[in-house]
Amino acid sequence: MNDSAANIKNVFLDADFLVFCAQSKIDYSSELRRLLNVNFKMCLLDKTLDELEVVAAKSAKNSVAVRLVKTILSSQKIEIIQTDKRTNTDGLILIRKDVYAVCTQDKQFKALLKARSILVLTARKAGCLVIE
Repeated sequence: MNDSAANIKNVFLDADFLVFCAQSKIDYSSELRRLLNVNFKMCLLDKTLDELEVVAAKSAKNSVAVRLVKTILSSQKIEIIQTDKRTNTDGLILIRKDVYAVCTQDKQFKALLKARSILVLTARKAGCLVIE
């Protein structure tokens, strides 16, 4: 691994975050570049894609948002990380050693991340991301 690859930080995107950003028309990619002063790559667990399907099934509004999320994801450079899928998504992220930051709207998950000194970013209705 070369030095520049070793310095790339992994930023994980959570399903609830992606849906919120789609519904609120937030360009999280630009916002991450604005907020983070590091080289980073956006990452998703394969299980996050499964979670999006569950969210889409809950309502027509969510279904529209998830279709938009999938369109956006297909146009971005996002690493999809394969997992064993036996643990919930939050648990899978928490046990990883390569997590620099997580984008989530989930209050309980935020608390767990902060307890492990993992950077937490969240979306605001004002159309921006903030570091918590």
